[in-house]
Parts: sequence; structure tokens; C-alpha cells
Amino acid sequence: MDSDNHIYWLKEKLIPGLDLNCMLLVDNMSCYNTQGDKVSTSNSNKETAQNWLCGRNIDIYVTVLKVQLYEILQAYKSKY
Repeated sequence: MDSDNHIYWLKEKLIPGLDLNCMLLVDNMSCYNTQGDKVSTSNSNKETAQNWLCGRNIDIYVTVLKVQLYEILQAYKSKY
């Protein structure tokens, strides 16, 4: 089961059938975990970093170096 199926199952099947005063324990199996929009890192390629920044309407110069992109990412990543 992947994370999308797990979320569907929780929302549509399991939770609607639970009593109001119940407790639900869920394990931390890796297939249930999702990570939303990951912030680019210094290991990301230049295009990935540029796309991440542009997707948030953060203006950058086309000629910017990867090192400079990483500095810009560091400045903005706490907001995302």
C-alpha cells in the first residue's frame, strides 16, 4: 500500500466508522510516509534548485551559479 492509498483508506473507510471517543494508533511504516514539496539542497542539481525557487515566484538571474542558488535557498527555505 502506498501513501495515497493509505490516506484514502484512513479518510474514507476507517475514520468514518470510528466512535467519537476512540483512540487510533498508527505505526510509522515507511510506505505511509510522504514528504510534500521537498526543499532543494546543495546536492540538488542546478535546474532542480531553479525550478524550486521559480515555483515560489522567487526571482533569480539565469546566469546565477549553483553556489549562489544554494545561498538563496538557505535564505528562503525556512518559509517553506
